Amino acid sequence: VLCLTERDGLVYCGSADCGISKLQLSVGVSAADAANAPAPGARSGEAEPPSKPPSPPPGSCPPGNCARLAMLKRVEAAHLAEVHAVAMHTSTRLLSASADGSIRLWALPSLAPLYCLRARGRLGEPLAHEGAVYALLVAPPAAAPAGCRLFSASADRLIKVWDLDTADQLATLSGHQSFVCALQAAKGLER
Repeated sequence: VLCLTERDGLVYCGSADCGISKLQLSVGVSAADAANAPAPGARSGEAEPPSKPPSPPPGSCPPGNCARLAMLKRVEAAHLAEVHAVAMHTSTRLLSASADGSIRLWALPSLAPLYCLRARGRLGEPLAHEGAVYALLVAPPAAAPAGCRLFSASADRLIKVWDLDTADQLATLSGHQSFVCALQAAKGLER
């Protein structure tokens, strides 16, 4: 797993084997249940001496901190190279970006492919960038009142801005001396 995002107990991840997975997140025993359970070896009605809680056995986790992921759906060969970034567009859309230079939009919950973003002037090739795409950032709705915006960062030293409602490339931000591998929204981006 190279990247993941979570919404409403579902985890979407991209991997080095070019695939995308949808997993169900399940949390183990709650802290409240663990606090109400009798201590191991205690008899009912007897006061328990204060003691340090026992350490969990190897391979397990403390009560309330245990989580499990169950595979719900897997898309093999979602891209032609490893998937470096996934991001939620809406509750019904997922974006993925790859070392193959592509950015794809997927329908949720089915993970059916919808379309690839294509750079201006590129005909026939589903490539958003000339190099690996390392990061995606969906702008908050207030930041893009005319439509939802996506920012993509790449090994081609560019950040591109996309309109996700039309799939159009809106702008290219240049000037980096090396590849761009991360994006973060600044506080106040919505202004």
